[in-house]
Amino acid sequence: DVGSLWVNWKDLEPVEGQIDFSALEAILRDAKSKGVDVSLRILFSRRGKITGQDQEGNLVFDTARAFAPDWLADKGIKLIRYGNGD
Repeated sequence: DVGSLWVNWKDLEPVEGQIDFSALEAILRDAKSKGVDVSLRILFSRRGKITGQDQEGNLVFDTARAFAPDWLADKGIKLIRYGNGD
């Protein structure tokens, strides 16, 4: 048997340089104990839905829907814009 596991990068490294694989390791150990192989996919998109504009007219994004950590914004990594219905 093979299971598919999708993990958000922001859940593994919410603070830059502080990576925590403990929850992921626990899941992988549990799967191994049950004889299940795991296909791991780490999601890293900075995609976020536009929710409006701030007072300066800059677009505001819903980063809760992004897979990458919020600290990337401090590095100048911009969110990818997408429209309604996505």
